[in-house]
Amino acid sequence: MDEPLYVVRHTSLRWLTTVNHELFIWENKFASIRGLTLKSGLNDARIDTTIRGKVASSDAKARTREWADERVASALELSENELLMQAPDNMMFETSAITAARLTKHFGICKLSVTLDDGRRLRWRWMNSAMCGRYEEVAPVLRRTLGSRLTAR
Repeated sequence: MDEPLYVVRHTSLRWLTTVNHELFIWENKFASIRGLTLKSGLNDARIDTTIRGKVASSDAKARTREWADERVASALELSENELLMQAPDNMMFETSAITAARLTKHFGICKLSVTLDDGRRLRWRWMNSAMCGRYEEVAPVLRRTLGSRLTAR
């Protein structure tokens, strides 16, 4: 697949979950692909510890970013059908299917709420950080792709 305009990493579809998604934003479509889970995170850490020995806490943040980059790169290598079949909660929809969208930031948590033309309402939440995606970076990309359908505050 082609390179997305922006990828919001480590988003959650609901509160109190151990499963994160990567939200891919293209000019004409959005995709929410299962990313880090508790199981995969522990596996990555176990493998990393086996290969590198004890990992210092300062290195852990850099490794987390590397793992996220690897997940995004591997997702972009797959076809749309392969991505959708990887996990039951993976989804992809056209930008034209979005009737309304709202982006908010409150106490360091960003939330994107989307209403689709079939009536479904989808939400993604993430920390407003460089590792996940800053509100200041995401808002212009969404404004460009959604135009007047986006309300950002």
